[in-house]
Amino acid sequence: MGDREASLVANAVNNKLKQYGKRVQSLLLDMTAVDFITSLGLGMCIDVRNNADEVDAETTIVGLSCHLEELFDIMKLGTLFNIRSRQGDASKAA
Repeated sequence: MGDREASLVANAVNNKLKQYGKRVQSLLLDMTAVDFITSLGLGMCIDVRNNADEVDAETTIVGLSCHLEELFDIMKLGTLFNIRSRQGDASKAA
């Protein structure tokens, strides 16, 4: 996920969070198709998580590759997100 994609995703998700507000109970970020992520992409994940937290929605990330799962672990992002590395775990998060 590059800078352009991160900005587009953040804007789209944050607009929906504003539109639906407290009706949003959970946010699921599917990273299955993401092979790499820039620092701006990581910032986008944190930004949408913070906006979801403002409406009391829990944020879960699914489908991280081994490389990205390691990166999220090194950066201790598991304290901010529920991380499910396999797509099959998405049903548990929803």
